[in-house]
Amino acid sequence: MNPKKIGNVACLSFTLILGFIGIQQGRAQAPKTAYPNMAPLDQYLMADRNAEIALALSAAPDAVSGNAKILGSSAPWLRNCRRGEERLCVYCGAGWISPSNAPEFWNPKIRGLICFNPPAARSVLPTTYKRTETVLAGRTKAEIIEGNRAAANR
Repeated sequence: MNPKKIGNVACLSFTLILGFIGIQQGRAQAPKTAYPNMAPLDQYLMADRNAEIALALSAAPDAVSGNAKILGSSAPWLRNCRRGEERLCVYCGAGWISPSNAPEFWNPKIRGLICFNPPAARSVLPTTYKRTETVLAGRTKAEIIEGNRAAANR
């Protein structure tokens, strides 16, 4: 191998090693949460009820969402936007419906869309109600997590 090729390979190898070290250091640092606390409640609510309904309906294909009960979080409780089959629900919720360790948990711009099939409407939807109730009561994230844990152990 000629010296120029050896130099190029060495330079490329060194660059790759430095890049790999940089990536590993970036992963080792704790992620910073842009939204460490809850914003004022009105920032999470959608003012336009029809826009909220349309967004909730987009959680599932028309064949499913056409007869589903529609829930939205733009009220002091999970609002029943449209009656439908109780066993099928589509929901447009705030970021607090995401996992508790999600960095966007308190992001007021997040709109989570969920389609609850019959088993989920019976099992997961009640915990979604409880989490929303706890958030609207002004609880901290730690209290919300503990409330979920206690509800799951019942």
